[in-house]
Amino acid sequence: MNLSVKKALFVVLLAAAAVSFGLSISAQSWRWLVTAGLVLGIAGFLQLEITGLFSRGSQVPASPGQPGQESFQDMLFTCKHTGFCLIIAGLVLQLAGIWVW
Repeated sequence: MNLSVKKALFVVLLAAAAVSFGLSISAQSWRWLVTAGLVLGIAGFLQLEITGLFSRGSQVPASPGQPGQESFQDMLFTCKHTGFCLIIAGLVLQLAGIWVW
């Protein structure tokens, strides 16, 4: 799969997670909350694939800039920490949807 297609799919998954989370609040349904968590987890794994974690070399080089001056786009597509955070957030939403709601 092309890198630009992966990036577009990642953005679509983030949007789907946001919509599912919004529906879980408005409809007060645990199913939408679990769906949001699942989609966030998938988006996290896709983000890690985009950063090149699962390949030998990084597919997306970090943009040259001053340290601490990451742009939002750099954070989304080059920072492995973002993918791990999305996976953890997805797990928390799934657990909340199953046990709390």
